[in-house]
Amino acid sequence: MKTVEIKVPSTMSNEGIKVKKWYIRDNENVKINSLLVEIESGDFYLEMNSDYAGKVKIFLKEGEIGKTNDILCTITY
Repeated sequence: MKTVEIKVPSTMSNEGIKVKKWYIRDNENVKINSLLVEIESGDFYLEMNSDYAGKVKIFLKEGEIGKTNDILCTITY
C-alpha cells in the first residue's frame, strides 16, 4: 500500500486557507475524481478532487486554518 499527501496549495495570500467543507468523511473510500474538499483564501474558493482511489485520512477539519504545504488529508491506495 502507498499513501499520498494532499496538501494546501500555494496561494497569492499570506493569510493561508480555511477549510470550508469536506465532501467525504474521515476513513471513507474515494474514487478517482471524487470531490474531496472546498477551501477558501481571501476572495477565492477552490474545490479539490482526488487523483487517487483509496481510503482518506483527514488532518485539517472544517473551519480550521492551514498554510501552504500543510497536509489536508492523505489517501492510502
